[in-house]
Amino acid sequence: MKQILHIFAKDTRRFWPEILVSVAVTIAFVCTGSGQWLAASSMRGGYGIFSSFPGPRLLASALEFLVPVSWWLLIARVIHAERLVGNTQFWLTRPYEWKNLLAAKLLFLLAFLYLPFFIAQCVLLAEAGFHPLSYLPGLFYNLLLITAVLVLPLFALATVTTNFARLTLTLLGVLVCILGIAAISSEVPSANIATPYGNRISVILLLGICAAGIVLQYAARKVTLARLLLTGLLALIAIVALATPDQALMDHAYPPPAAGAIAPAQFSYNPDADRQPSAFVAGGAKEAGIKVPINVSGVADGSVVVFDDIRVAIEAPDGSHWTSVWQPVYKEVFYPGQKFADASFSIPLAVYEKFSAMPLNMDLTLALSQTQAGKVTRISLPARDFFVPDFGVCSPEAGSADRPDESNGITCRSALRLPKFTFVQIGWTTARCNASPVEPAERVQTSAWKGTLDKEPAEFGIAPIMPVSGMVQNYYSAYKEPPHLCPGSSVTFTQYNLARRTQAAIAIQGFRLPALSHGQLQVIANP
Repeated sequence: MKQILHIFAKDTRRFWPEILVSVAVTIAFVCTGSGQWLAASSMRGGYGIFSSFPGPRLLASALEFLVPVSWWLLIARVIHAERLVGNTQFWLTRPYEWKNLLAAKLLFLLAFLYLPFFIAQCVLLAEAGFHPLSYLPGLFYNLLLITAVLVLPLFALATVTTNFARLTLTLLGVLVCILGIAAISSEVPSANIATPYGNRISVILLLGICAAGIVLQYAARKVTLARLLLTGLLALIAIVALATPDQALMDHAYPPPAAGAIAPAQFSYNPDADRQPSAFVAGGAKEAGIKVPINVSGVADGSVVVFDDIRVAIEAPDGSHWTSVWQPVYKEVFYPGQKFADASFSIPLAVYEKFSAMPLNMDLTLALSQTQAGKVTRISLPARDFFVPDFGVCSPEAGSADRPDESNGITCRSALRLPKFTFVQIGWTTARCNASPVEPAERVQTSAWKGTLDKEPAEFGIAPIMPVSGMVQNYYSAYKEPPHLCPGSSVTFTQYNLARRTQAAIAIQGFRLPALSHGQLQVIANP
């Protein structure tokens, strides 16, 4: 223990400028980060510096980027102080025990990297209206992700390089490889279901292999072996990104229905004169978008069914066939009593041209999440910030200068991750806020789905506050007087909890691909 503290004290004295820079960048990030949402939520400040001038927001984004850059400098300097490459280092003659040396370096990072960053995140949470102690699991989970993605890889690369310049060149090489992997993976068909699984596998690989490389270097200084280990890590991450088994993961996440199981909803294909399949292609696109009308029934009261992904299989009379990967669907929600919906997917233009003149047997497989209504929170809109349990902190947006009591909408922010899957209903009015009572004809009701069904306590990020984008605002050209919110307006948050995930199939016989419309989607009947 004495040797650990001796090395720690020596590094602290030697690298105080790097420590000062890292802490200063973190403090500056805290100051600018909190100012953005405080200005945005001010009923008085719709025209303040943060909302009217982008400079502070750009500064906050730059500082968010500079925080890990300062860690890069700090880690490189403290690890290279007793470099592990070669056999001429002075510390070998002390001698330092490798366990004590490694422990001292970890203590240094704990004191001057993790502790300031943890405090910064707590301060930002408190400034945004969240109690940090209520989010400790998410804070520690985010630290784990940051360790896997940023800290441990930097630490490991520093142990196999001799100085900051070589570390920088190595990082540039790694960055080029990662960009190459991303470019290749964008061209390889894969479903979004593979992404969260691939990310978890990558995090485990980063934690395990980087930690193994660090221990190997400190214990035996096997530079070649450690470099091969880290190179193999990059290759494994590439394999995960490019070859994650799509169907196996989907069947695990969305089990096919068991025999006799009650489906969360029933679906069928039954077009009519007003609802026909349609197809479109944007200029320069390589794929055509297909929209197929479907009938929906059987959604239970008190629940909604979220349409997450779709897979399409088509077969021609001559036996030729094509099957898509699982394609994501953006927040398509089926309600109780709903009768009609659309199933949309994309198909390569080459495949479209091949099958466009044939009657096809088409099988649509839908990945569904059945949810059950849970906690309901009703708010009479206050003039200031208000907290919604399990959702976040919301604020009325500033109105015009001549009508400061009217709000143009609400903005919300959540802590460490997107909020739970929530149905938000907002009651607007076209009457002046001082008019009482409001006539029914002057009331406007809007709604939106926000949040996610994912259960992770945090998402990877330097900033702990996440804006909840797309809250409904008063963009209604049909009204002579744009709707607005008054103090006391009704806002309802209904949370939906995941009950189960499953798949549903729709078989369509004799389907013909609709004629293409270029530039925008137009409904074109099948020939």
